Amino acid sequence: MAHVASTNLNPKLFETVQCGEDFACLEDEAVCKVEYFVDREVELARCLDSRACVYKTQYGSSLVCTCPVKKAQGRRPKPC
Repeated sequence: MAHVASTNLNPKLFETVQCGEDFACLEDEAVCKVEYFVDREVELARCLDSRACVYKTQYGSSLVCTCPVKKAQGRRPKPC
């Protein structure tokens, strides 16, 4: 989990998140691939990965990622 220390994310986040991939998404975007989209002014992450995951949930006709790490990594608003 050395890659966890090199992130700008709150370290306490990693104490509570259960990750079967050992947070590999922090080093390789191909792991736990998502596509961000907005629905009713809420940013969501559509899961594009076929692996089983405790953070994958049904949202309408899509599967969305509810992983706290992916949420924290989400697209950042661009400054005006």
